Amino acid sequence: MEPTNTGIGELAGINGENNAPQVKDSSTSEFRTDVIEASNNTIIVVDFWATWCGPCKTLTPILEKVIANSKGLVGLVKIDVDKNPELSSQLRIQSIPAVIAFSNGQPVDAFQGALPESEVQKWIDQLISQHGKKVAPSPVEEALISAEQAFENNDIGSAGALYAQVLNIEENNTKALAGMAKCYLKADKIDKAREILDKIPDELSADENIRSVISAVELAEESSSST
Repeated sequence: MEPTNTGIGELAGINGENNAPQVKDSSTSEFRTDVIEASNNTIIVVDFWATWCGPCKTLTPILEKVIANSKGLVGLVKIDVDKNPELSSQLRIQSIPAVIAFSNGQPVDAFQGALPESEVQKWIDQLISQHGKKVAPSPVEEALISAEQAFENNDIGSAGALYAQVLNIEENNTKALAGMAKCYLKADKIDKAREILDKIPDELSADENIRSVISAVELAEESSSST
């Protein structure tokens, strides 16, 4: 189950984070492209702010954090109201921070003022639920899906090769680590499975995928020692 080329060459150079949305500063002249047209592909949240606005300095980092975790389902565009007064007037921005969400070229929701992170998260989740568009899985995600299918079909060699390729890109990917250990376990190579588990960083040991395979390996070790 050494790494081999199995039709997943497109994995090279992918780190699993490419679907993170770009945070972009925009302007009146770029608004149609950055917001109206872009919202046909993904939800675009527009943050209206100014350098002198204290609450804006609190809200903007929260928006960036929450949207960065949306797996590409939401993008963030920032508009400085002092530099773009005409646009602010057209959209009837009366106080800041003001946040407007766009989907399919139209505003679909908005709020004013600095909300706590929990409320922003709830708002973003609701936007995704109502207006989110499906995003194709990344090459790493596709490889993991293919590996799981191969494992279920008892094609342990292919599954192991796919998991190995993922680990060449994301060495601490818990699904791939657990999957590789399961492949060795399925092939009755308990020692190899144990080697993988022993190299897993402590901070990953609580992961559900890792815990499950640890239990399976320990059970196999007990059975082996009793025979």
